[in-house]
Amino acid sequence: MLDRFPGVKLMSVENGGQWVHTLARNLELAFKKMPKEFPTHPLEVLRRNVWLNPFWEESVLGLVELMGPERVCFGSDYPHPEGMAEPLSFLDMAADLEPAVLERVMSTNMFDLMGLPRPVPATAQP
Repeated sequence: MLDRFPGVKLMSVENGGQWVHTLARNLELAFKKMPKEFPTHPLEVLRRNVWLNPFWEESVLGLVELMGPERVCFGSDYPHPEGMAEPLSFLDMAADLEPAVLERVMSTNMFDLMGLPRPVPATAQP
């Protein structure tokens, strides 16, 4: 379906991101065994069409390395167990990200996903 409709955007929320590592490994194995069954490498399709919202206790860096920095989005679902009472404490969990990647995860990616104009950074405002 995602090969026929490459513009479809999917966002996985309330699922975390650890499952993606297993899925990516299985997609690689399936493609290796039957490459002619896929018009496009399935991992490429996953990275093109799917955005993810990791749980705070997961490796944000690991998900960014797997999916690319433009496919990981911050989210808070407090008071659910996967949320945080202080959502900005997520910054501590993602401290190993470079500042530009952290900005993408915390803000820019969601604007891009939704087709909204990006906000002007406070430092660029008059």
